[in-house]
Amino acid sequence: ETEDRRKTFVALCYFLEQLGEVRVKLGVCELKLSQMREDFRDREAAFLRCEMILELTASATSSLHLEQAVTENRRLISLFQKKREKNKQFSLQLKAVGEEVQGFCVSTIEDFCKRMKDAADLAQKGENAHPSECLRLLGELKYAIERFSLAMDLT
Repeated sequence: ETEDRRKTFVALCYFLEQLGEVRVKLGVCELKLSQMREDFRDREAAFLRCEMILELTASATSSLHLEQAVTENRRLISLFQKKREKNKQFSLQLKAVGEEVQGFCVSTIEDFCKRMKDAADLAQKGENAHPSECLRLLGELKYAIERFSLAMDLT
């Protein structure tokens, strides 16, 4: 049993180090997603300004009875509305992905590390480690990773 505890401690130290690196990478991804969402909010404002200009132009061309210009403006307004809707949908998808990443990093990984620290008795260098509990926690993490991966596929 002492040898099992020692092996458990060494393996988990390595694993937790690797998991920490993954957590940092996911944090960077989360930051990039946040920046992308901000870019999409800026695009939304630009779309609204363009639509407003096109509406004003359409109104002016209509009052001047410039039917060809009115038709072209209406076409452009419709195009901008479609682009804006796509922008909005993509922005919502980015938000969902960001929430999944944040939830996985905060809830899943941090909770796992706290529980694993106790199960592996990292404070005492594994002297009172519980290998079976460590295996159970690793199984839970595997399941959580599979759920996270599926959620990423769906968004």
